[in-house]
Amino acid sequence: MKTHLQKEPGFTLIELVMALSIFSLILLIAYQALVQTAQSKLRVSESVNQQNELRSAYRVLGDAFEAGAKLTGHRYRVELDLTMADSRWLAGSKHIVFEIDEDQALWASLDNDQPSSLLLSALDQAEFRYLDGEQIHASWDSAQSPALIELSWFDDGEPQAWRFAGR
Repeated sequence: MKTHLQKEPGFTLIELVMALSIFSLILLIAYQALVQTAQSKLRVSESVNQQNELRSAYRVLGDAFEAGAKLTGHRYRVELDLTMADSRWLAGSKHIVFEIDEDQALWASLDNDQPSSLLLSALDQAEFRYLDGEQIHASWDSAQSPALIELSWFDDGEPQAWRFAGR
């Protein structure tokens, strides 16, 4: 006589191990996707912040230089006397200083306010230069504004420069 073995409902051990392995693989892939998304978001946020920082610094520097202020400066510091300058944005201000510190960060100080405001950070080999129409100078001390002021630096080994026309 043959006996019929009846199968009991449920999963075998092999089926459970396979199901858990597949589920673990899916969780690992989802986790990797979330980590990469978070890293991408952070990189985009840093890039946007850097672009905003650059735009703000450019506006501040450009407005100060175009205001017709008396300028004195050297490679790492520019001082502008705004008492006779024509600037709506800097109206009421008397003095602005732009300085590149030893950490290669560009700072601005309006009317000798403390602390200074950070405009740009991590500028490699940054310096100011002044063009009088024919020659480039490392420093400037004159009643006349230079024809052109340049802030130059390196970004990932690539030379960068902003040029501002004086009055």
